[in-house]
Amino acid sequence: MNIALKLYLLLILCTYSGCGGNKKKTHEVRHSEVIYHDTLINLGKIGEKDSAEMSFGISCTSDVPFVVHKVQPTCGCTIAEKPKTCSKGDTVYISATFDPTGQEGPITKSILVYGNTKPKLRILKYEAFVIK
Repeated sequence: MNIALKLYLLLILCTYSGCGGNKKKTHEVRHSEVIYHDTLINLGKIGEKDSAEMSFGISCTSDVPFVVHKVQPTCGCTIAEKPKTCSKGDTVYISATFDPTGQEGPITKSILVYGNTKPKLRILKYEAFVIK
């Protein structure tokens, strides 16, 4: 076989066998875009035996629905609810309840929100002054 024929066959073989380099297939991860209407809520003065409720509003502004994977308060004195999935143009709320029992004076607490946004973590905060 002459050299030109061998090169031609090698070219055909490489073309059909994927010999054109390591083309890695990438999986595009799409992130949702949102607007947090509240990232810090001031509850004002509250009594130690009172509980306080709050809501943090989040609106989805992209075609990729906003999914909250986890809502995690940073202390046991707060209970927070994970919202449903939010579509473009909709607003969802993370509702939380703070129980100030055993606390006194100024406090600042956080709620961690993990979702399909970039960055994945958003920290929401609230503050209050607890009166005994």
